[in-house]
Amino acid sequence: MILVSFFAITWSLWTKRNLMVFKNHDFEHHIFCQTVRWRIALWSKARKENMPYAAEDIVRNFNAIPVLFP
Repeated sequence: MILVSFFAITWSLWTKRNLMVFKNHDFEHHIFCQTVRWRIALWSKARKENMPYAAEDIVRNFNAIPVLFP
């Protein structure tokens, strides 16, 4: 889970930086955080096939991830 989080944050920062530099987008903290949460949820689901939680549940209960993934 830590590795997925690291790569999701890194990828999100890289793509957001490119949007800001090359397409003049603004940095919106709330949207960026939601993007990272969704990437972590979706990439975790893709990595672990038998995960009992939906991606929406993971994003909705993001603070409970240490409990969800012992």
